Amino acid sequence: MPEAGFNGRRRVVIEGVSPAVDGGSFPAKRVVGDTVVVEADIFADGFSGPHAQAAVSDAFLRAYLDESGNAPHLPRSREEFDVLLNAHLLEKALYEIVYELNNRPDWVRIPLRGVLELL
Repeated sequence: MPEAGFNGRRRVVIEGVSPAVDGGSFPAKRVVGDTVVVEADIFADGFSGPHAQAAVSDAFLRAYLDESGNAPHLPRSREEFDVLLNAHLLEKALYEIVYELNNRPDWVRIPLRGVLELL
């Protein structure tokens, strides 16, 4: 557990709260006595680096696939889906290498690291 931060407190970020109304601008309303399942993504100090990136990516991908169901734009098999996803991620990382070389050469190590992780 990381040491306590400012004045002994730890930072916490809460995102992706559901149910939500109007993109989260308003709380979902229920009748007294109704059962409500509330879900959220909660991150605390010390949740960073590769583990955090993997956890966030996995959560996003699960939610995307759950919401998409058997939509016709998705490949039929998980193997095909993984190949297309990895091709997209590699294409994006290669684009970012070119962008950084043209605009911020000192930052090129970031997308290079991404390419190496994908290979």
